[in-house]
Amino acid sequence: MGFGSEDFNGLSKPNASIPKKKKKKKKKGEKIVVGSRIGITNTANDQGNRITTSRSGEYKIPRKPERAVPPPPANNPNDRTGKNNANHKKSRLKARTTVVARLQKDADPKAIRAALNSKMPEKLKGALGAASLELNDKREFVIRKEAGTYANWDYVRKILQKNGLPGWLEWLQGRRGWVINCEKSPYLDYHRILHEAYSVKMRALLKEADADHKKSLVVLYFKQDPLTQENGGAPLNGTRQNTQTLWKKVSEKESLQDAVGKIRPFLEVLRYFCTDPNDKWTSLPWLMPTITVLECRKRLDRISNLVSTLMRSSNGGPDVPVHWAAHPALNHYPRSLVTPAIMTELIVGVANILSYLFLPYPITVSNLDGVGKLLPKFSSWSGAAQGGEKPSSSRSFKKTTAMRSANHYHLPPPPSSNPVEPVIIDLTGLSIAD
Repeated sequence: MGFGSEDFNGLSKPNASIPKKKKKKKKKGEKIVVGSRIGITNTANDQGNRITTSRSGEYKIPRKPERAVPPPPANNPNDRTGKNNANHKKSRLKARTTVVARLQKDADPKAIRAALNSKMPEKLKGALGAASLELNDKREFVIRKEAGTYANWDYVRKILQKNGLPGWLEWLQGRRGWVINCEKSPYLDYHRILHEAYSVKMRALLKEADADHKKSLVVLYFKQDPLTQENGGAPLNGTRQNTQTLWKKVSEKESLQDAVGKIRPFLEVLRYFCTDPNDKWTSLPWLMPTITVLECRKRLDRISNLVSTLMRSSNGGPDVPVHWAAHPALNHYPRSLVTPAIMTELIVGVANILSYLFLPYPITVSNLDGVGKLLPKFSSWSGAAQGGEKPSSSRSFKKTTAMRSANHYHLPPPPSSNPVEPVIIDLTGLSIAD
C-alpha cells in the first residue's frame, strides 16, 4: 500500500520538500556592494563616482576616529609611572637614605657635624665607601647612598651607636693614642686574684693529667720556645725546657698597662686554638667524661666569642679592653679611652673564660660581685682535694679571696650618661664667727 500525496493520520508526505527562506527584496535602483557596513553610501547616484575615485587612488576608506587620551596631571597621586610626580621623587630619595643611629642627649651636634666633614677614622671611611654620612636636624645619623655606590650599613650602624661613650667624639675627630680615665688599684687587685685562680687550677690539672691531656694543657700555661717550637714544663730527654709562663702575675709595683698587657698572650693562644683550621680544639679533655663532647664544643664557641670581643681593636670605637696596653700612650692607632666600664668588661670576660675552661659546672657572671663569688670555685674543685695541689698555693689563694670578701672592696660603677654636677657653695663674705 503506497502513500499518496495526502497526509496519513495527520502526517505530511515523506517526499515533501522543506520550504526555502524568502529572500529580501531590494528596492528598485539599489545596488549591493562591498563596504556597505563601514559607512559607504550605496546609491545609484554616487556609485559611478566611487568607482572612478577608487581607480584613480583618490578614495580612502574612512577609519574610526582615534580617542585622544588627556595627559596626567603634574601631581596625580594615582600616577604609578612616577613621571612628573613629586611624591615619587621623594620616595626615591628616601630609598637611597637610611637612618643608622640617633645622637645621644649629651652629645654636641655641632662638634660632631664638624668631625664628619673633617678626617674621620679610616675604618669608618672604608665602610661608607662613596656614600655620605650626615647628622640631620632630628639628631639622626643618615647615610645618603647614590646609585652604584657601596656602604656597609651594618658596620657603620654599630660604630655610630657608640656615640654616647666617653671619648667617642675624640675618636671620631681622628685623635690617636690611649688615655686612662679610671682608678687603677682596684682593677690591679682583680687581675692578681684572677691570675692566682688560673695558676692554682693549671698546676693541679698538669699534675693530674696523663701524657695526652698534658699536651693540651701545657700550651695554656707555658710559653713556646722560639728555638725548639716546644712549650715548657718538665725536662724532656734530659734537657730543661723553657719554663716561662704564658700569663705572668702583675707585681705590686707594676701599672694597669702591665697587668692588661700580661693577660694578652693567654687570650691570643686561646684565640689560636679556637680558630686555627689545623689545630682547632674540638673538646676539653681535662673535663671529660664529666661533660660530653657536644658540651665541650658549646663551651669552646662561647670562649671564642668572648676572646674575640675582648680582643677588638680601636678601629670600631674607643672602647678597647686589651689592645691599648700593647702600645705606648702616644701611638698611631685610633683613640682608646680606658674607663671603669671597659676594665669591668675585661675582668668579667676573663672570669667567664676561666669558668668555661676549667669548671665542670660553670657559672656565668655579669658583674664584679659575681666575679667575687665565682673565684672560690677554682680552689674548691681542684687537685687539692686529692692532694695534688701545693698547700702553699692553696692557702695563698684562699687567703687572697678571703681578704677580698672581708673588705667588700667594690669597684666604682661605670659613669652614667648624665653625671650629677657637684654642689658648689659660695662662701664669699663669710667669717669664722658666722
